[in-house]
Amino acid sequence: DRAFGGGLNAQGGAVVEVTRAVFKGNRDVAVVASQSGTTLTLSDVVVRDTQGQEADRAHGRGLQGQEGAAVEANRVVFERNREASVFAIHAGTTMRLSDVVLRDTLSRQSDRTCGYGIQASVGAVVELTRTLIERNRGLAVVVAHAGTRATLADVVVRDTQSQESDRCLGRGIQASGGAAVDVIRALLERNREVAVLIGDGATTATLVDVVVRDTEG
Repeated sequence: DRAFGGGLNAQGGAVVEVTRAVFKGNRDVAVVASQSGTTLTLSDVVVRDTQGQEADRAHGRGLQGQEGAAVEANRVVFERNREASVFAIHAGTTMRLSDVVLRDTLSRQSDRTCGYGIQASVGAVVELTRTLIERNRGLAVVVAHAGTRATLADVVVRDTQSQESDRCLGRGIQASGGAAVDVIRALLERNREVAVLIGDGATTATLVDVVVRDTEG
């Protein structure tokens, strides 16, 4: 059926630790953790060149946490993945990233639109510390839906590119739909259209010690 092609799937309450590893050229999602009670820890890992499924070109994500799983990533590089390098979804899902690089996330082959650095939605909680997010496409950081929270500390978000399909977007941080985002000690530079977009009255954001510069038209 030409579907899936993942590198590592942790689920059902499994406890998984991965140290000094490379995940390269997988399909759909390279590394995924699912379901409450499942914990996944990545240390000194590279996740790159994850492609979409052959069947429909969907996904192409480097790391995904869902359905209440707990994920930690320390000293990890995500590069040249498609659609999203890191994806967190569902209430109860937690993801903590430190000393991480998210870069060169490419558009999906199917429609040449998104290539997000990190996306958190539907109640997931994400913490990023000492993180470089650069040269992603469309949106570098996406936080959406009520109950979703993202905390970014000591972070650089730069050179976000517009979509290839219509040359729109290129935003550094976007929060909407009642999500909450806290940004502490951050640099946002050379992003396109808007560096930080906070949408609708239910969404909250706090920015402290932040530099926003050289946003491009």
